[in-house]
Amino acid sequence: MYSGACCERAFSETNHSALAHLNTPIALVVQVLAALTEGVGINAATRLYGVSKKSIYRWQARLSGLKKHDGCLP
Repeated sequence: MYSGACCERAFSETNHSALAHLNTPIALVVQVLAALTEGVGINAATRLYGVSKKSIYRWQARLSGLKKHDGCLP
Protein backbone atom coordinates (compact mmCIF):
# COMPACT_ATOMS: atom_id res chain seq x y z
CA MET A 1 0.00 0.00 0.00
CA TYR A 2 1.16 3.51 -0.83
CA SER A 3 0.03 6.97 0.15
CA GLY A 4 -0.26 9.56 -2.62
CA ALA A 5 1.72 12.69 -1.71
CA CYS A 6 -0.56 15.06 -3.58
CA CYS A 7 -3.92 13.52 -2.74
CA GLU A 8 -3.20 11.82 0.63
CA ARG A 9 -5.14 8.72 -0.43
CA ALA A 10 -3.93 5.18 0.15
CA PHE A 11 -3.71 2.94 -2.87
CA SER A 12 -2.25 -0.37 -3.93
CA GLU A 13 0.33 -0.73 -6.67
CA THR A 14 -1.99 -3.04 -8.62
CA ASN A 15 -5.45 -1.86 -7.55
CA HIS A 16 -7.47 -0.50 -10.50
CA SER A 17 -4.55 -1.05 -12.86
CA ALA A 18 -3.61 -3.21 -15.81
CA LEU A 19 -2.01 -5.63 -13.34
CA ALA A 20 -5.06 -6.00 -11.10
CA HIS A 21 -6.20 -9.62 -10.65
CA LEU A 22 -3.06 -10.95 -12.30
CA ASN A 23 -2.33 -14.51 -11.12
CA THR A 24 1.27 -14.56 -12.31
CA PRO A 25 3.87 -12.86 -10.10
CA ILE A 26 4.70 -9.40 -11.42
CA ALA A 27 8.42 -10.21 -11.25
CA LEU A 28 7.95 -13.05 -13.75
CA VAL A 29 5.92 -10.85 -16.10
CA VAL A 30 8.68 -8.23 -15.99
CA GLN A 31 11.37 -10.84 -16.67
CA VAL A 32 9.52 -12.31 -19.64
CA LEU A 33 8.68 -8.94 -21.20
CA ALA A 34 12.23 -7.69 -20.65
CA ALA A 35 13.59 -10.79 -22.38
CA LEU A 36 11.30 -10.18 -25.34
CA THR A 37 12.48 -6.58 -25.48
CA GLU A 38 16.09 -7.75 -25.52
CA GLY A 39 15.42 -9.94 -28.54
CA VAL A 40 14.44 -13.34 -27.13
CA GLY A 41 11.83 -14.89 -29.40
CA ILE A 42 8.33 -15.72 -28.20
CA ASN A 43 8.91 -19.48 -28.53
CA ALA A 44 12.17 -19.28 -26.58
CA ALA A 45 10.49 -17.21 -23.85
CA THR A 46 7.75 -19.81 -23.44
CA ARG A 47 10.37 -22.53 -22.97
CA LEU A 48 12.67 -20.49 -20.70
CA TYR A 49 9.99 -19.18 -18.34
CA GLY A 50 7.35 -21.91 -18.57
CA VAL A 51 4.51 -19.64 -19.66
CA SER A 52 2.23 -19.89 -22.64
CA LYS A 53 2.23 -17.67 -25.72
CA LYS A 54 -1.35 -16.77 -24.91
CA SER A 55 -0.32 -15.46 -21.49
CA ILE A 56 2.48 -13.36 -22.95
CA TYR A 57 0.17 -11.89 -25.57
CA ARG A 58 -2.39 -11.06 -22.83
CA TRP A 59 0.26 -9.34 -20.70
CA GLN A 60 1.40 -7.29 -23.67
CA ALA A 61 -2.17 -6.28 -24.48
CA ARG A 62 -2.92 -5.35 -20.85
CA LEU A 63 0.24 -3.27 -20.50
CA SER A 64 0.35 -1.68 -23.96
CA GLY A 65 -1.67 1.41 -23.01
CA LEU A 66 0.10 2.26 -19.75
CA LYS A 67 1.45 5.75 -19.22
CA LYS A 68 3.79 7.00 -16.50
CA HIS A 69 2.04 9.00 -13.78
CA ASP A 70 3.11 11.08 -10.78
CA GLY A 71 2.02 8.52 -8.17
CA CYS A 72 -1.38 10.01 -7.37
CA LEU A 73 -4.72 8.60 -8.30
CA PRO A 74 -6.86 10.66 -10.70
